[in-house]
This record gives sequence, C-alpha cells and structure tokens, in this order.
Amino acid sequence: MKILFIYPQPPFKEGKERLFNQGIAYLSAVLKKNNHNASLITIYSSEDVSDIIDSKINEFKPDLIGISSTTDQIDLSKKIISYIHSKFKIPIVLGGVHPTIAPLECIGIRGTLGICIGEGEYAFLELVNALEKKQDYLRIQNFWFKKGKRIIKNPVRNLIQNLDELPFPDREIFDYEDLLENSHYGIEFMGSRGCPYQCTYCINHTLQKIYKNKGNFVRYRNVDNFIKEIKEVTSKYKNYKFLTFHDDTFTLNKSWLKEFCEKYSKEINIPFRCNIRADLVDKEIIELLKKANCSQVWIGVESGNEKLRNKVLKKRLTNESIIKTFKLAKEAGIKTMAFNMVGLPYETEPQIKETLEFSKQIDTDLKAVNVFRPYPGTELYKLCKKKGWISKRKVKGYYEDSILDQPSISKEKVNYYKELFYPYVSNSKYLKIIKPLIKLRFGKSSLYSKLKKAKNKLNK
Repeated sequence: MKILFIYPQPPFKEGKERLFNQGIAYLSAVLKKNNHNASLITIYSSEDVSDIIDSKINEFKPDLIGISSTTDQIDLSKKIISYIHSKFKIPIVLGGVHPTIAPLECIGIRGTLGICIGEGEYAFLELVNALEKKQDYLRIQNFWFKKGKRIIKNPVRNLIQNLDELPFPDREIFDYEDLLENSHYGIEFMGSRGCPYQCTYCINHTLQKIYKNKGNFVRYRNVDNFIKEIKEVTSKYKNYKFLTFHDDTFTLNKSWLKEFCEKYSKEINIPFRCNIRADLVDKEIIELLKKANCSQVWIGVESGNEKLRNKVLKKRLTNESIIKTFKLAKEAGIKTMAFNMVGLPYETEPQIKETLEFSKQIDTDLKAVNVFRPYPGTELYKLCKKKGWISKRKVKGYYEDSILDQPSISKEKVNYYKELFYPYVSNSKYLKIIKPLIKLRFGKSSLYSKLKKAKNKLNK
C-alpha cells in the first residue's frame, strides 16, 4: 500500500526551521520493512494547504493518509483533514500525542477513519495490512473508530519492551539532508522511551495511566544498538555540528549512561546535547558526560518558587539541587540551558519575580521561558477546567500568550513578565540598554524582539 504521512509544523516554528518527527520516522521504517511504500509532506501554518496537498496526492496517489498531531498542531490538522475529506476519497488516520490524550475530541473530527492512541508502530502496520487485504479492522488494538453514532474503543496493546527489534527511524522520508540545513538540533536521536515522573503539567502521568499493566513504561535500547544507529547516520550525513538526544531524562539510568558514555567517547565523540534532571546528576555523571563530549545540558527549572514547583507542578526538585547541578556543569565546561514557565496555576506576581531572580542566580548560559499552557488530559488541565480558568479567546502564540483567567494574576502581567524575562536575566550591560524599553511593552515585531534575537545569536 501507499501511505502518505502529513506532518503539520507547530505554529511557533514558522520560517526556515524544519523539525524531525521520531514517531513518523519509526512508522515509516516499520511500513517499508514490511513492503509498503511511504511518503511525507510537511505543512506549515503559513502555507496554502490546498496547493501542497493537491500536488502531492496527485503525484503519489496514496491509499491511506496518516497525520501526526500534538496539541499545538491540532487546529491545523483539523483544517487539513477537512480539506482532504471535501476533495478526495482517501481514508485518514489521526495519531500522535493529541489523539492519545484527547481521544473524545479527535474521534469526533469529521473525515477521519479512526484515531491511533499511544505507540503506533505495530498498530498502524496491522491497520495497513488489514486495509490492503480488505479485512475487518474495527477490533485492532490502539485504535478508536466511529461507526454511525457508536464509538468503538479498542484497548491499547502492550508497550514495545524490546526497542531493539524496531528498525532504525526512516530519515530519508524527511529529505533529511535538506532538513539538517534548517534545523537547530543537529542530528536527533532517542535511546529510550518513557519518563517515570508524574509532573502535573506533563502528559507522562496520563500516558502511564493509559499503559497501566502494559509492560515497563521506561525502556532502553541496548547501547550497542544505539551506537550502531548513531554511527550509520553520522557517516551518511555531514551537514551538522552536533547531535541532540531527545530522551526525556538522559541521566535516569546510571549504569546504561556509563556504558553509553564510555563507548560513545571511544567510537564517536561528536558533541551532543541532552535533557537531564537536576536531582539525577552528581560529579561522576557530569564527568561521564564531559568525557563523552557533551557540550550542553537542558534542565527544567520551571519556577524559581520551590513551593510552586513541588506542590503545584509536583516536580520534586529543590532549589539546592538545581543550583548544585548548574554549578557542576559550569565547572566541567558544559553549557547549560534552563527551561522556565510563567503564568502557572495559582502563581502570583511575587512568585514570577522569584523565577526571574532564580534564573539570574543559577547563571545559566542559555535560557527559555514559555507562558504556561495546560495540555488536555494532564492534572493541571483538569484543575484549570474545574476552576473555570481556561478562556476561549484566541491567543497570539501557543506559548507566547496566557490562555488562563485566574484570580492570582492577570494575563497582561503574565505576558509582561514573559517579555521581561530574557533581558532581565541577561548580563547587566544588556539589561541597562533594554530594561527601559520593556516598560513600553513592544510587540513581537518590535525593536525589543529584534534586539532579543540579536542577543540570542551572540549567545550561540
């Protein structure tokens, strides 16, 4: 069969930057291994959906269309589905994070054959095989189907325990050489799946409930299998300066990390970036990362207020452990990037100021701040919905503008501190120049925005 994947580009990633999607790459690899043909188009929110889709469908003539969508992509995904349904008689399947955490919303989208919940490699292959052989597909695990007014909710299958049995992700489907020219991540890999923590703002605790008693939630590839993929990909493509490991928590399994770092440093030794948790790092781990040529670590700080971070977000991280980890990385010569949020549920103006001050204190090399947005299915989404804080107004950007109307702080103040964050936590010389301008609250196309972009380039 011919399967056309459609990847709606997140709205906050417009422009030349292109993103790699591990999920689509794995699905394509499994399909091709089983003698199916797969192709891909990426749709940007600023592009004309009809022109791109018409051209590709007329050229490729797919038997099935698969769309992968996160929450921030769902509006564009709905537009794509509506257009295809109105013009072509091709079955459409919607998968990805959003259908997994908001299945009732997605199963109601007119024009879809069904939605895939959770890991899709074997579920999607089973559906493709059934459609090709014109067999009944309504009982395939991981899928929800709508038949008339009835919704058929099939259970999820067990999680894939042996990740090594999967073929390496199909990068060719992304026109990968071209993608690397316009990516900020270098070559991207994953050596594991799953996160054991239950932060209330993240979908992991939702996924853990979906997959209860379905096998180990956190799974690792064999180090040799992972090293083999990295070698193959880095020898094939040359247009990169570093690698990025997108594992949820790269330092979670110390014995796995130790084996990986030792082999990686000897056999590959290309600079890489990874996500770490501040309380899962000690001097030995930092030394392992440094020896393996880790050039940058990304750390979720989220809030400078410890009570808010641990009581509301359930992050289970102390300020002391965060400060210690940033210090260890700095001493080892590894650059750090801190991720923060403003506009959290129950957050007050003094607490946002604590986040700004704490970010200055940890002295991170790079920093990122987003306005909090509740994901459907998460604990904080349920809280915000119960309190009646989620407004229906249109926002200017998915992580740029607060969607909450809560009594502890106004959306105007949240957006103000979001703009203030970057210049405030930067060096004093930059702050003296920019701080007076922030009070004028320039828009995204303002002098402030341009100066911030200029400073970010200087930081690279």
